Amino acid sequence: MYNPKKYLLSIVSFYLLGIMISNAQISIKIPYEKSVFQRNNSNIGNIFITGTLEQDVDRVEARIVPRIANQGVQTEWKTIDNIIDGQSFTGSLEGQGGWYRLEVRAILNNQVTFTNTVEKVGIGEVFIVAGQSNAQGDGRFSNAKSSSDERVLAFEPNYYDHNTALIQNFPNFLSIEKFTNISSNTNIGPLGFTAWCWGELGDQLVKKLNVPVLFYNAALSGTSTENWLASISGKDTYHVVTGVKFEKFMPYHALRRTLHSLISIYGVRSILWHQGESDAISRVSELTYFNNLRDLIQESRNNTGEKIPWVVARVSRYEGSNYPSIISGQNRVISTIESVWAGPSTDEIQPFRPDGAHFENNNSVNGLSQLADAWNASLSNQFFNQINPILPKGIAEIKYSCINQSDISLKFDKIYQSYQWSTGATSSQIQANNGEISAVLRDGFSNLFYTNRINVPNVFPKIAPIISPVISIVGCVGKTVELQANPSKYEVNWNNGTISNKISANQVSSYFASYRSSQGCLSPRSNELYPIFVNPPPKPGIELLNSDGFECIGKTISLKVSNPQNFDVVWSTGQKTNEFSIANNQSIPIKVTLFSNYDCPSVESDTLKYRFLANPKTPNIEKNGPFSVKAIELEPVQKFEWFLDNNFLLSQVDPVLFIEKNGFYATKAVRSILTSTNRVLECKSGISTQQAMTIDNNLYGLSVYANPVIDGKVKIASNKELKNVKVTIFNDAGQKEYETILEILKLPTEIDLSYKRISGKRILKLDYSGLTRSFPLIFE
Repeated sequence: MYNPKKYLLSIVSFYLLGIMISNAQISIKIPYEKSVFQRNNSNIGNIFITGTLEQDVDRVEARIVPRIANQGVQTEWKTIDNIIDGQSFTGSLEGQGGWYRLEVRAILNNQVTFTNTVEKVGIGEVFIVAGQSNAQGDGRFSNAKSSSDERVLAFEPNYYDHNTALIQNFPNFLSIEKFTNISSNTNIGPLGFTAWCWGELGDQLVKKLNVPVLFYNAALSGTSTENWLASISGKDTYHVVTGVKFEKFMPYHALRRTLHSLISIYGVRSILWHQGESDAISRVSELTYFNNLRDLIQESRNNTGEKIPWVVARVSRYEGSNYPSIISGQNRVISTIESVWAGPSTDEIQPFRPDGAHFENNNSVNGLSQLADAWNASLSNQFFNQINPILPKGIAEIKYSCINQSDISLKFDKIYQSYQWSTGATSSQIQANNGEISAVLRDGFSNLFYTNRINVPNVFPKIAPIISPVISIVGCVGKTVELQANPSKYEVNWNNGTISNKISANQVSSYFASYRSSQGCLSPRSNELYPIFVNPPPKPGIELLNSDGFECIGKTISLKVSNPQNFDVVWSTGQKTNEFSIANNQSIPIKVTLFSNYDCPSVESDTLKYRFLANPKTPNIEKNGPFSVKAIELEPVQKFEWFLDNNFLLSQVDPVLFIEKNGFYATKAVRSILTSTNRVLECKSGISTQQAMTIDNNLYGLSVYANPVIDGKVKIASNKELKNVKVTIFNDAGQKEYETILEILKLPTEIDLSYKRISGKRILKLDYSGLTRSFPLIFE
């Protein structure tokens, strides 16, 4: 016995299993091979796409490529889904009318990871045939012709038994995955018999429009408009010739279920209505025919919520006669009801039909071919420009959220009239913990909506995060250790409840994390980390090596921090070693800090007390008489260092050095400083220039100069210290003109006689230590 609910479940299961087009790691659920999506009047349509992935990716892209040149326009790669949830993708791709190969690729880190294709899919025209036998296809020897173009397609599943004229287990809704090319004996589903005229019409439309054409056939032999109208509500209704009662709800339910099944996913251009012979047999009036067909058209629109276009053929011929009232009723429908287009007038096509009713191709006339020609003429370019099709709505996307680590909740954003889940559930929201979940939905008009597919295990991110310290796993007591997870499109859920890519850990305990999707689904757990917290080092002290902190410029001061535990060292000057040296006064105070960890400093040390003292200026040097050289100090100093021929000679306070050897003499100025530690610090100037000195042995240790005396001033020098030297000057007559006593004579000593205005020859006499020496002079 036929059980509609049981059969509905079997159809749902068949749909949900689908025929997957797999290429290792990507499966395309929709579209199916040879499916056609209705285009708009601007020759633009959308291909709706959904599928699943075996691994997570960043985005899915698609493009369409014409199967044959000039049978469409290739698109660029377009992202159809950049939010991949549960390894399921859903989107659409816009394109121009044509016959295509659909290419889909997955992208991870901007690299193509895997691809797949649907070899044949179209954007074109979708028609539903309705009416009676000359629409369904009948006649004993129709000799229907095959279509010659692969772009002419038919819905394949068929539920009509031509031998019994019964409908076998017509489903509550039609599958959406079975399509075929039309050969002469193709029974166009769901009820058609043979290719009839539709294969030939398809060839003509494809040639004219250059887009694929898909036919559904929901016509039923022997039906009148009264049968169609009565079956809407399930009233008993009978064949006008045989008197046989039609199956309940037939023929209308075949049309209604076809409409409900396809318009949301594929859309439809129009219903092609070819019917009238049975009404002619019953001598139906024009008004009755008009009312019946009007109500039928309105019912199709009420049932779907869409203004379904109809193309109504003018049909009445039966057994060699035409019936004007039927034609008038049809014309009245065409002229008065919106979105109804005039189909062909067929009464004069093959007027002498072999069985009195049905067209056929035979040796005398190709009636079906002429019928195809007539339909093609009616479906003119004007028709395709003026009649607005019903465009597909797309795929309903399942929304889910995770309840725990194994169970998820699934629902939809919109409210639907009914829900048929692949699990058998019929509620608006379900829970699941395994398997692949999808659904078939009905809106308020019972139009079917198809969904993406969710594999429950795949909603949980597969890859566990890797966590690591941002800087160090060691932190300072009272502070935190920064931990981070490697980047991902998911948020990071830490075991302490924090949701962030980074956390600040402040406890000595285990830390781990999981990725968390926007649906609250958690990945496997990451590795664990255990922060360590250390105390800061004690306040350090600075040691001075071989110095009390005071040095002359040009020297160095070596510093050392006391650091027995080998903590990290940072000096205020930037050095990071235990010891370092400075060579000048720093612009910033010198301090040092120890670190037991990068963020765990000691108290800063006391400021180092030190100073680099300036060296005295380099003295000048000059010859100081015949027996000495003299350092000319440029600033006060305490002593001088003397050098002979670049070798240290001696140090002395006196700036005058008496020479004992010939050679080159030089000197340094020395400043002596008593530091706070009572150390005498000697800062030395640079070395002076050299002064050449030669001892004149002919002077015998005494020299009087200059001679002649120009300015009345005479200098006397000795090579050693003499005491109580009497100096006397005599004129040519032997008269004494000047006399003085020099208590000490060593350095050149000047005697100023300029006030005496002496001129001419004189004798200068020196008396010392019981010795006398005389020196002739000339005063000018």
